[in-house]
Amino acid sequence: MQTVQRCSVSAMTPVRTFMLALICARAFTYDIGNRNVHNCTINSTSDDENSYVCNLTRLNNNEDIANLTAGDNNSYKLKIKINHSRIQDDFFAYLDDDHEGLYHLSIKKYKNDINTTNNINNVEGNHNWTDNRRYFFGHDPQKLVVDGVFSSNDNFQAYYLAASDETMNKNIRQAFIETLLSDVSDNDVIMELTDEQYYAMPRLFELDDYPSCVGTRGTYCLGSFELSPIGKNQLFSIMQRFSANWVDNFNHTRLHRGVCLSRRCASPPSHVHDLGTWLESCVNASTVSGYNLTASLYHLDYCTKGKEPSPSFSTSEKGFAVLVALLITFTVISTILDTMLSVESKKDYGWALSWSLTYSWRRLTAPAQLSGATDLRVFDGLRVLCMLSVIVEHVCWLGTQVYIGDTRYVELNRRSEDAMLLANSTIMVQIFFLMASFLLAHKLLEEQKRGSSVLTFFKMMFNRIIRVSPSYFIVVWFATTWWERLGDGPQWRSLVRSEANICRQKWWTQFLYVSNLVNTDEKCLIQTWYLAADMQLYALALALTLALRGRRGSPGGAPGDSPAEGARGALPVLGALCAATLAGNFAVAYVLRIVPTIIVHNPELIRASYKGEASFDWMYTSPQSNAAGTLAGLLLAHLHCSGVGRRLAQRRVFRIVSVCAAPAAALLLVLLGPLGTVSVGDPGGAPRLYAAALAAAERPAFAALVAVALLGALNGVKSPWARWLSLGAPLARLSFGALLLHMLLIKSFLASRFAPPHLDRQIVYIEWFGVSALSYLAATPLALLVELPAQRLHKEIISLLQRRFDRNKIKIEEKTIDLVK
Repeated sequence: MQTVQRCSVSAMTPVRTFMLALICARAFTYDIGNRNVHNCTINSTSDDENSYVCNLTRLNNNEDIANLTAGDNNSYKLKIKINHSRIQDDFFAYLDDDHEGLYHLSIKKYKNDINTTNNINNVEGNHNWTDNRRYFFGHDPQKLVVDGVFSSNDNFQAYYLAASDETMNKNIRQAFIETLLSDVSDNDVIMELTDEQYYAMPRLFELDDYPSCVGTRGTYCLGSFELSPIGKNQLFSIMQRFSANWVDNFNHTRLHRGVCLSRRCASPPSHVHDLGTWLESCVNASTVSGYNLTASLYHLDYCTKGKEPSPSFSTSEKGFAVLVALLITFTVISTILDTMLSVESKKDYGWALSWSLTYSWRRLTAPAQLSGATDLRVFDGLRVLCMLSVIVEHVCWLGTQVYIGDTRYVELNRRSEDAMLLANSTIMVQIFFLMASFLLAHKLLEEQKRGSSVLTFFKMMFNRIIRVSPSYFIVVWFATTWWERLGDGPQWRSLVRSEANICRQKWWTQFLYVSNLVNTDEKCLIQTWYLAADMQLYALALALTLALRGRRGSPGGAPGDSPAEGARGALPVLGALCAATLAGNFAVAYVLRIVPTIIVHNPELIRASYKGEASFDWMYTSPQSNAAGTLAGLLLAHLHCSGVGRRLAQRRVFRIVSVCAAPAAALLLVLLGPLGTVSVGDPGGAPRLYAAALAAAERPAFAALVAVALLGALNGVKSPWARWLSLGAPLARLSFGALLLHMLLIKSFLASRFAPPHLDRQIVYIEWFGVSALSYLAATPLALLVELPAQRLHKEIISLLQRRFDRNKIKIEEKTIDLVK
């Protein structure tokens, strides 16, 4: 007996009610027309092609709810379009949710100008309607708008409501919605299934043996298929209703198959020459015979016959190989010179020693040094901790994106505490933003000699670019060239080669640090959104700090005040900016119906790489959504440099709060899971406010807790976690390389597997430690050959130019003295 939750949720707990309300509403949007309106017919008269009549009835008692016809200003028509065919030559409207949680009418004009009533308002011009409407709090991956037609992944009958007036009588609208809801009231959301019921459904992912197929010149195809019932099918109904819980479950009405056509499938008819057609007929035959369900090809990833011959090397690939050879050559020469030259000789040839392996190794393994009076070693451990959190989250994320051996385990454990923690661990990226802005502001506020703010801005931005770009650009270049040559497997083309193609198309957005703003649906090295956002926020934080640096306690203070007074004067401004940022993000979240992090990471959106998801683009990768971490870092630096932190550290209450803030931040990541699922509640009124508030506040709340913990640690508050985090200097220096490389490693491992892997806790932990170790190992040559040499070369060139400038300055002064004499 399946466990079912009804769309009527009055008897349920508040948390369950909130969660199910959206799920039921979404089930209505894609499942409503699948079975219960077959008594409704369309009659088109010869004298008026816009006239349709439809009696919408309840199936339980056949009571007529509405007889909607087109004709005068107060009448309406209901048009049901079946099988996703395109609407031609008439007006139609879409049903969209308003603040009451109902649907309102908005008139759109499609294709031809044939207005027979002349009273239709809000009519747009002659064009195809491609408005991609969002539903409630998040993008619905099951529903898309294509050329003015609602197309569905579930082969449902799309509803179109057209009218001769802009608005619909509220009573009629209410009756219409109630009728639609009644049609799906027979328990459309199944929250739980027994194992017997679950495994009666077709397996979502299957892969035929790839090596033996292509090794014998067989034809291998990878694609996705939409299932449809043949007549009334209880299994398909269960699949739809179980998939309606989109927060936790995959779409079980869409199958994913890798098929060796030449071995598994019957030979195609002589008139069939398209491999996609052959694949569709083969999979369809298996689903019809096994489940009485038809399968239509939804997306064809690729078809290949035998092993593809390796293409010739491109100019870009040759260029990358030359660069690697040059780096190795420079390293050998610099290392030899470093061992042969005397100490005095090295002073004049420092630039030639930039690639010295011995020097770079000493820098990499040197213990962390105290920075003035402030012990910043805790930041080293934080870098490593954050990087490990990012790696384990990406292990699970990519493990969900590929073909999975047992989807049952993933769906059952979506709401477990560790799964919630992993899903929300992406919020830990705020610590990276916080540390970057803190170190920036701390350095500027501690400077005794202050020059031009404009020159300081460009100098520090140039240093930042030199620090980040060499390793980053080389990894991007590798991804566009040699990456796709280094493996093979049934999913290699769809995972690795497709991303390499995207990188070849949008490499310039990576180099300009705008990949999180331009063409965001196409993702090249998805983790590098952080580098783009970080560079953008670093520039803003630098400009803001320079603007505030001369302030003192009162706004009218002079620029010559002490650093402490300037830092204290900036605190009200930074506090106001934090409040304004929070309010702005809340407004964006409310208007765009942004969802919290835990809802963004639902199975189908992960598989789609968040394409078209505003919650990912606006509240995950954008600079304004991550400004919380940056502003928290600036506040932390100003509190510390102003002496406020030292005074607070003398108070027992603050010491206790500071020590408890770190575990509280970890606990928050766990609690954001159930708090986030509450936010997928009733689409009207307070729940929408709740969802927007949570989406806007989860990052600032986490950043605030981390800032409080660090404020205590930086000012001498003793805690176990502060001692542990102060021991990770060498690994911290490799964390940047690990950030760049770990996704390449994970995706390569998964794409080269010949069978769908299982994703359980044991596998996650093993892959986490394995990928972490390999990422840091791979980051070592990247640091020794690229990152550290580039930094030293930059430093030596600046030093050389400074010495030449000083010598020229002395010569000019000597000549001036001679002239005076």
